[in-house]
Amino acid sequence: MTVVVPIIWIVITCVGMAITKKYGWGRVPLYFLPLVNLSIIWLQVGRVEPDYFFLCLSMAAVSGIVWAFLIVSRDDDLLFKRYLSQMAVILGLFTTIWWVGALIGFA
Repeated sequence: MTVVVPIIWIVITCVGMAITKKYGWGRVPLYFLPLVNLSIIWLQVGRVEPDYFFLCLSMAAVSGIVWAFLIVSRDDDLLFKRYLSQMAVILGLFTTIWWVGALIGFA
């Protein structure tokens, strides 16, 4: 389960974004990708190594703060919709990398 669910969710996210470029509802799986990855990381290593999970949460918060500073520094991009989309992509990418790290480190 901890290997198959994130892979299926990444495929659903990619297909949803490719098919529905015009519509906002195609990005819904992207918004839930970090949540799915973090929950799978918790299921995978939460009981054995909870520090790794909380490190991932801390790094997600730090990446959100850094990205907010980068967005605010560009005055023309103060749109929350754009920020939410960009943050979902960044957190989705980071949590996928952390999930692979947990898979390699604790397999």
